[in-house]
Amino acid sequence: MRILALMGLMFLAACAGGQLDRGKAFNQSSANAVVIMSITSDGTAGKSPQINWAGFEPETRVMNERRQTVFKRSDTSGEAFMERALFGEARDRAERNYYVFEVEPGGYFLESISSTSSWGKVVYTTIYKIQSPSFVVEAGKAYFIGDFHFTAVRGQNALRPVVGNLQKAKEVLQKDYPKISVSLIDRPARIVSLDCPEPRRTLFGVATKFCAPGTTKVVY
Repeated sequence: MRILALMGLMFLAACAGGQLDRGKAFNQSSANAVVIMSITSDGTAGKSPQINWAGFEPETRVMNERRQTVFKRSDTSGEAFMERALFGEARDRAERNYYVFEVEPGGYFLESISSTSSWGKVVYTTIYKIQSPSFVVEAGKAYFIGDFHFTAVRGQNALRPVVGNLQKAKEVLQKDYPKISVSLIDRPARIVSLDCPEPRRTLFGVATKFCAPGTTKVVY
């Protein structure tokens, strides 16, 4: 299991984790929106979780089929990445990792979050009828939705907002994404609950904790 987990990490080291290409131009005429956020961890799981956002219609607040998955980008050498994966987890958990990603216009809420511990154990938390961060964005704009703290402790909100540092987010964009030519909008994520009357089911009829598009509603 440990070997398989590390093989997965090696694969991720070659990609940007669903995040925005650092060389991509983005301006007010762009069809999508850019979102930036950061995460720290309390050590109950890995410090750089995979975040799964689900879309909803801002007008009706009903969940739709849009999805956006992001995890920490790995723009380092394979050797450096593996060293961090093998030995750096404990000492680096206090790092603030930035996620910069592109989404279609509309609303999004945190559907689930997953991470791998330092021993290769997968920690997977589904957000279901508990509080969830959400945001609404428009095309051609860049948004800072806040800084967050990640925990895998049961009964707690997996991604909890903390005091956001807008200036630091601006510095990250200026340094790493020089082709973003719009001003960064400070719009902290809104914490919402989810009304999931009909949980999605698998082929075997076993109910899961994923909320279903068309019936699930975001509650402010």
